[in-house]
Amino acid sequence: VLVGGAGRARLSTKEIFLQLLRSPKSFQVAVICGSNAQLQAELSAISAPSPHPVKILGYVDNMELWMTAASALVYKTGGPSMAEAVVKRLPIVFVDVHPGHEQKNLEYLTSHGLGQYARIPREAVFMVEQVLEGKIKTNWDRIEKSIINPQGREDLVALIDRLAPAP
Repeated sequence: VLVGGAGRARLSTKEIFLQLLRSPKSFQVAVICGSNAQLQAELSAISAPSPHPVKILGYVDNMELWMTAASALVYKTGGPSMAEAVVKRLPIVFVDVHPGHEQKNLEYLTSHGLGQYARIPREAVFMVEQVLEGKIKTNWDRIEKSIINPQGREDLVALIDRLAPAP
């Protein structure tokens, strides 16, 4: 389970981490704290029970590798991270959604079946457990056809080449 929030990890990250460690299910937990050194130090000081090997990280520049290794992502609704998670077909549990663009992203993503929204940390953990048990599934084939590669889409590079052909 990959937990993060981009940049400075959000306030609920610690509570979500603690709730994940209380789960009776067995899974690994990786938390990306970004530039929040205080959170990284606090989480690193917590002893994890044996069914939950943990890795606490600060800023990473290889998020794609962490997403590839993960079976579930607990994250905010930032655009670049969500796009990467969708391309990797990574189930997402959204947390810490702030008003404004994050709320709009949440509405779009959940309305298209691209994840679950957890309002409190315990709900996030329950949803993660459901994803890991296969009880919450994402219809990636439908998402591929409707969002990632919809019928009638245009290739941006081809459009630019048509507008400004190389000399």
